[in-house]
Amino acid sequence: MRRPIAIALALSLTASLGVLAPATAEEHAGEAKSAILLIGDGMSLAQVYSAQIYAEEVLGESLVMPAIADTAVTRTHAADSMVTDSAAAGTAIHSGQKANNGSINVLPAGEWAYTIGQAAQAADKSVGVLSTARMTHATPASVYGHDADRDAENLFAEQLVEFLPEVVLGGGARHFLPDGKREDGRDLIDELTAAGYTNVTDAGELAAVDTEATDYLLGLFTSSHMSYEIDRVNMDKSEPSLAEMTAVALDVLDNDPDGFFVSIEAGRIDHACHDHDIAGSIWDTLAFDAAVQVALDYAAEHPEVLVITTADHETAGLSLGHGTEYFMTLPNIAGVTCSMSALSDMISEDPGNAVALAEGCGVVLSEDHVAMLAEHPPEAEEVEGVDIGYAYTWAHYVLARAEAEMAGVEFGPWAHTGMPVITYAAGPGAEALNGTIDNTHLIQLVADTIGVTLEAPSMP
Repeated sequence: MRRPIAIALALSLTASLGVLAPATAEEHAGEAKSAILLIGDGMSLAQVYSAQIYAEEVLGESLVMPAIADTAVTRTHAADSMVTDSAAAGTAIHSGQKANNGSINVLPAGEWAYTIGQAAQAADKSVGVLSTARMTHATPASVYGHDADRDAENLFAEQLVEFLPEVVLGGGARHFLPDGKREDGRDLIDELTAAGYTNVTDAGELAAVDTEATDYLLGLFTSSHMSYEIDRVNMDKSEPSLAEMTAVALDVLDNDPDGFFVSIEAGRIDHACHDHDIAGSIWDTLAFDAAVQVALDYAAEHPEVLVITTADHETAGLSLGHGTEYFMTLPNIAGVTCSMSALSDMISEDPGNAVALAEGCGVVLSEDHVAMLAEHPPEAEEVEGVDIGYAYTWAHYVLARAEAEMAGVEFGPWAHTGMPVITYAAGPGAEALNGTIDNTHLIQLVADTIGVTLEAPSMP
């Protein structure tokens, strides 16, 4: 009998990559007291390398990640698809179990996966969850939450209140507030404050936290996702950077003599790539790399800390090259000052000035781009006969293409791809990370090294 195509493909790909032995750190078991896990959502080698080239050629700097010695190529597929979403990938990364796309820590047979967050709490370690996305979004929710529907974000907010991690920093206040997305009248931010959390609302308040006197810290800085880094900086937002969030979080978690586990996500690399926004991707990757530097600096002063930097999947098939010519011109986008999302919003409010607004944000338009922009209303969210993918408007679709041409790069699909990602590690047990591994193996390495136990999945 012929095997179904999807099964045959999965078996073929597994065979082509060889037998994947789990990465272990048994010889270093218990050597580390704490672990810092950093996740660049949507970030594969092309996202890292484009940011590296931009840093070198435009900023005269270098990224930290490529200099980390211990690395592994990491497969990312879900239980039901060779192309994962963030829910299944977050489950694999934080529990070591494969789930179907769309499901957070609920396995195909209905069991609940046991997460590294639960394991850390059971070992009396503190837990931190940081993200530039909503705190109830797939990746951060997979540290503490369980549901077969990743969109159950109000439920994940409730589960976070039940879980009570020591540090919670990110976006997504709307799922915690009755005047946001909640319909049950509960104000979960008030509940957390009453439970003893120090609540901060902007970068200034975060910087002013007395970390030595703070045991529980909450900061939900935006209603939905936090701003793209390019907009946070150039539009003078009051939100903290991921590096600033990381530094304060580590200072608070450091108060626990038993150690800690913290998951730190750069969620908007993925969103920028979904938007086909190369400048947005680069800026958020640079911001993520700055957070990695903070983690490595902390580990340098605390040698009992394992640092792992990885990604959940690649997004949008970023290709470093364009058309039929052999060139890439990333310095050309040095003058781009806003995300394609923000630019799309500006044009929707003032469609008659689309060209001027685009050029004001540093997007250089050719005659062809101007003509293409005029083919349909710039603010149109749907265009008959054209698949504009995840672009918010027709203007977004056209201007993202123009920006990519400026940079000499191309995007493929609007969704995720099955490309492997790169994992980097430093600290005790890091040398166990090598070759090609599956993303389910990462958290076992963490658990072994910091001396916590990942229990088997069980029915709820």
